[in-house]
Amino acid sequence: MSTMFYLPPEHWSPRYDSTFFTAKVEAYNKCNASPCPGEPGHVGGNTHHPAVYYEVAIYCQHERWVCYRRYSNFHWMHMELLQSPPVVELPDVSTHASPRAAGAGAREEDPIMIPPKTCPFFRLNDEFLEQRRDDLNSFMNDFLQRPGSTTHPAVVTFLKLHTNKV
Repeated sequence: MSTMFYLPPEHWSPRYDSTFFTAKVEAYNKCNASPCPGEPGHVGGNTHHPAVYYEVAIYCQHERWVCYRRYSNFHWMHMELLQSPPVVELPDVSTHASPRAAGAGAREEDPIMIPPKTCPFFRLNDEFLEQRRDDLNSFMNDFLQRPGSTTHPAVVTFLKLHTNKV
């Protein structure tokens, strides 16, 4: 699979070739069962129901595919990114050094932040869920813009980039 490059939704266009994509959390659904029962369970997270699933839409050229993800799936991906940060080779600007590895740690002053978990007894009203959708969208936009993130195995699995590439 070739490397894909993320563009924020406001900069993306279907005219870009298949190496460019965008993604956004478009909606949420309260479900008593998984909205995608045939999907393989490679993405970590809870499987208990009822639950709230967020509709993550990925756009590449004129194609669109959707991944239904729970908050715990976003949390799983966040933990994967923290435990094994994306690594990219960047040239060193000094004249006497070889290329150095840099990844999520290259922005230690700006860590990847996920919205906080909720208490199990907290009522999930529409206002809260809409705010969480916005927060998860910001979280996803943040990590996808970081160098090397689109090739991280957890991100590829989470967004199904390996199975839906045009």
